Amino acid sequence: MLFVALPFYDSAIMVFFAGMLGASALEYITGVVMEKIFSIRYWNYIGTPFASKNGYISLPTSIVWGGLTLILTYVWAPWINSWIFDIRKTTEIIIALILTILFVSDTIMSVKTALNIKDTAQLISVINKEIEGIQDKLHAEVHRVWLEIPEETRSAIAESDTVEMLKEIHSELGEQRSKNADIMYRKYLELHTRREAVLQRVNWFMKQTIKGNPNATSTLAGFEHIRARIENRIEAGINILKEYKDDFK
Repeated sequence: MLFVALPFYDSAIMVFFAGMLGASALEYITGVVMEKIFSIRYWNYIGTPFASKNGYISLPTSIVWGGLTLILTYVWAPWINSWIFDIRKTTEIIIALILTILFVSDTIMSVKTALNIKDTAQLISVINKEIEGIQDKLHAEVHRVWLEIPEETRSAIAESDTVEMLKEIHSELGEQRSKNADIMYRKYLELHTRREAVLQRVNWFMKQTIKGNPNATSTLAGFEHIRARIENRIEAGINILKEYKDDFK
């Protein structure tokens, strides 16, 4: 912002517009590149007045950038410059080295964390798709058998609890079809266990990144699953049979 504003130092209006346009351009480019690399949008202005169609920038935010450029150019920069010019060259070099190390370390950690979030979200998306496929197959199989069961037996099963319902359905399935349903259900449980193991990899840095960007969105379905887990919105346990039972009723 200083780089684009300082050539217009003698005109506060030009400084304002230079900062507003420069920062907005940087914000737009950064948003596009980050989404391309990480498959996640860490901010989204869609819904904000006068936002760009893709939500990378908005007029209210750009105006804030212009105001901050005025403060940076006429207040903060002169004060910081006067302080820097008063310290010894050796001290300047040491401070510069420390800040550079901190900046590079933070950048490396931030990129690594963002890539970890992307990889985790991608893996969970794949697992979720497999779970949905198993759910559809299991649901179809149970429904198919359900329709073959005599109506009076259906009524009795529908009034039983979930465990008893499973036993009753198995008794009506026949050995081979019962075995097929068991295989699908075990696969279903296995996928849930696998997804849980993936979610256990969500470390402190990933949690803080997602919490610090509450408006982040992604085309990866697994990203919302990670956020839901971090925000404790995922109930423990598997309720697939209960859901089926409610459908049958």
